[in-house]
Amino acid sequence: MEIIKIKLMDKIQSINIQDFKFFAKSEPIAIEGKHLLLYGENGSGKSSIYWSLYTLLESSQKKDAEIQVYFDKSNPKNLVNLYAADNTHSKVSIRLTSGTVFQITAQDTSINTQKDAQDSSNASDFLTYRFLFNLHNFKQGEDINLFPLFLKDIFKYIKIGGRTDLASQFETLKTLDKRKSAYKSAKKEFNN
Repeated sequence: MEIIKIKLMDKIQSINIQDFKFFAKSEPIAIEGKHLLLYGENGSGKSSIYWSLYTLLESSQKKDAEIQVYFDKSNPKNLVNLYAADNTHSKVSIRLTSGTVFQITAQDTSINTQKDAQDSSNASDFLTYRFLFNLHNFKQGEDINLFPLFLKDIFKYIKIGGRTDLASQFETLKTLDKRKSAYKSAKKEFNN
């Protein structure tokens, strides 16, 4: 009989969001108990907490330049608080029960070198209503093709045997000549 040891994931102890999305200067938000329910009026910051956590964990899978976009006020994709004078205080961080801290700032993009952060990102389930809507957004009589949804939102998290993720494998497959044996071999490996 084989015994498998399972490493228990740390839990989030606190969230600190400053000059990011809805949040200006703020105190860390303590997380206690097993569950967290966010409620409040429209515009009170619920989605900002969600997107801050999502952005933090997703950053573990990105290159430095892709993370820095979030802190570049001249970039349309920036997430710096609208009323922040600059990005010097903008950050998102979480402290885990083990004391580990994951954070992103304009100056600190090292989360993409932290294997625990990458594992946390891969294990997280950030589902939005848009994702769920796309599972059912078909008209009667249309062929249902979920492959683009899987490619965009799921395959990037699946790595088999330590190789590149399935989305990257598929992108590589598209660049190969379909008549060559390298394509046939890569396609077989992807399909397997």
